[in-house]
Amino acid sequence: MVCPLTSSPRSGLSSHKEERAQQLLERLYALGDWASGEIVERHRRDQERHETGYYQLKPRLTVPQMLVRRFVKKNPGSSVGNISVGTNMSIAAAKGVVEHLCLEGILVKGADSDATYSLSAAELARYQIVDD
Repeated sequence: MVCPLTSSPRSGLSSHKEERAQQLLERLYALGDWASGEIVERHRRDQERHETGYYQLKPRLTVPQMLVRRFVKKNPGSSVGNISVGTNMSIAAAKGVVEHLCLEGILVKGADSDATYSLSAAELARYQIVDD
């Protein structure tokens, strides 16, 4: 069975599947459908981020890297052991993530004898701008 809404040239819908699906979601959103509105808004936000170069401005962190970054932001001066416990990672995994974040300039090692880590000044400044 063919749906006249999607196959008729008078419907104003694209003949390409992806474009037609997006147009149908837009129409459902205009009618007040909440779920399609979520999809449409997410698509618009992703397009805007792609067009503005958002993904090039910010380093793309993996989930474990983001967990470590957030933990250290809340708990500056944390050791790898504390980070491991706070993020539910093994010590080896936490150490690997911390080392990578140090190489990327996101974390810095403390000056004291035991290895503690904090966010770098550049990282703090970047998120200060976002928070203001």
